[in-house]
Amino acid sequence: MISSIHGKIIYADAGFVIVECAGVGYKVNVPRDLVMTYGIDDEILLYTYLQFSEQNGLALYGFLTVSEEKMFEQLLGVNSVGAKAVNS
Repeated sequence: MISSIHGKIIYADAGFVIVECAGVGYKVNVPRDLVMTYGIDDEILLYTYLQFSEQNGLALYGFLTVSEEKMFEQLLGVNSVGAKAVNS
């Protein structure tokens, strides 16, 4: 499991950033306000949740605090709430 990622943002778009860590770029789905706060070449530490689904494969979700990540996990336990709805 990937619990956190620390590196430089090399790309940012609506809803995700690509964080380069040790020469590898990780696409991390993040809240939109995070994309507005951080930009290209900013260094960032994100606490992450790695989700696997048969339809979409792997998806990595990132948060600035552990408490945000834990809240995300709790919301995923609610019926009819998916990761995309929680992280927007």
